[in-house]
Amino acid sequence: MPFGKRPASIASGDRRRSPREAAALTARVVLPVGKEIPCSIVEISHAGARVALQSVLGIPTTFELRIGRDTYCAQIVRRGVRLLAVRFR
Repeated sequence: MPFGKRPASIASGDRRRSPREAAALTARVVLPVGKEIPCSIVEISHAGARVALQSVLGIPTTFELRIGRDTYCAQIVRRGVRLLAVRFR
């Protein structure tokens, strides 16, 4: 690699170890009290996902994310108005 050149993934600002792929999956955020909030998965990888919700207010830092029959322990790494970036633990 020539000096000063970075791999395309780093040059574009994407420093993830496992790049996310576009998705259109329905899912549910499961709160500690058992309440389920519908959401959509817009990007996913084996290490995390980007989750779209009506509102992220009241979503704790860690929660269960149910996608189909699979349940993941998710930790928020970035929070927007209607989007969460989460890491699977």
